[in-house]
Amino acid sequence: MSCDQPRTAGPRLVRIAALLLLVVLGRAPVGVSSDVSRLGDRPPQTEFLTGSRFERELQRPLVATREDVGIREWLRRLSDDRQVAITLDRRIDPTHSIDVDFRDVRLQDALEQVAASVDGTAAVIGETAVIGPAASLGRIRTWIALRNAEVLDRGDALGRLTFELTRRRELRWNRLTRPVDLITRLAEEAGLTVEGLDRIPHDLWAAGALSGMDLTEAVMFVLGQFELAFEWTGGMRGIRVVDLPGEVRIEKRHFRGRHSTREAVALIRKAFPDVAVNVEGTRLVVEARIDQQEAIAELLSRRADRAPRRPAGLGPLISRRFTLTIVRQPAMALIRTLESQGVTVEYDADALEEAGVDLEQKISLKLEQATAFEFFRGFCEPLGLEFELKGTTVRLFPARGD
Repeated sequence: MSCDQPRTAGPRLVRIAALLLLVVLGRAPVGVSSDVSRLGDRPPQTEFLTGSRFERELQRPLVATREDVGIREWLRRLSDDRQVAITLDRRIDPTHSIDVDFRDVRLQDALEQVAASVDGTAAVIGETAVIGPAASLGRIRTWIALRNAEVLDRGDALGRLTFELTRRRELRWNRLTRPVDLITRLAEEAGLTVEGLDRIPHDLWAAGALSGMDLTEAVMFVLGQFELAFEWTGGMRGIRVVDLPGEVRIEKRHFRGRHSTREAVALIRKAFPDVAVNVEGTRLVVEARIDQQEAIAELLSRRADRAPRRPAGLGPLISRRFTLTIVRQPAMALIRTLESQGVTVEYDADALEEAGVDLEQKISLKLEQATAFEFFRGFCEPLGLEFELKGTTVRLFPARGD
């Protein structure tokens, strides 16, 4: 969001990833071309970026505006334009219509916003951006980490097989390809046997592609979408299809940062009540999904005596100006992004629910150089809310009846 200091280029701008229309100086826009060929029977022919080029591309800005477009169609066009492998989990409706309006938004942030619009998340597996259900992708990524740790433990004992299991590969398939055929192809390329192929449901997939995945990642990308996983057999010379457990955890050790041990444990348990936390000296041993581990590492990196750092130069809300365009986006997405940028948003969830206020309601808003009062008035009125501003805090409450 352009929440302060309008028409100033650089990191001092506060951006709401997919929601805002910004004027950014000194940067050439990167967009989604309009002449990409129509989706067809064949997989993408794009030469995907890999390694550091892939990582850099995720951080480059995106400019794109489109209304009422199917999510799979738009992602395919974006993938072709940016040479980044992007794929949609089968559990996300590919015909779901989305509206996008990106201005100077990092590609990675844009994908996360698109995923949130379909109640999913965006995660990088190998060198492919995958959009799918959040908890399930977390379990899939955790299972990948556990199985790859087993490969590393065996090391040189596997000989040439180590290379086959760990090398990065591309996988492209035509429309109406069966997932069981993808697993068979992957196993044959690596020289592995497969047990339990009959457990993979019959399905016909749209044309697609993966990039930069090792064998474990590619196999789990396919199986995980059916809540399936695999175990190694025959000294890692084969795999057996099994159920993906409802709870998958990996153990990691975290430094408590500048928090006391008690504070660090309390922070983790408040954010993730179901994870297991034990203390070993100055480290915390946590058993959790890998996405939770990543969130815990970020949580502990914050100063214990400070709120999350705000970008330099931002003052009270009443001193800021807002330039933005929001098109049919959930109100809660805007609230979360405000919070991530150092704005405190206070409200009583029970009181809002009792008043019939739905923060998942989609709103549209277009403002140019608006004051904070104009911005929050435009945000609150469609939702039946009123607001109070104090410093960097906004308090929301149900509108009073006349």
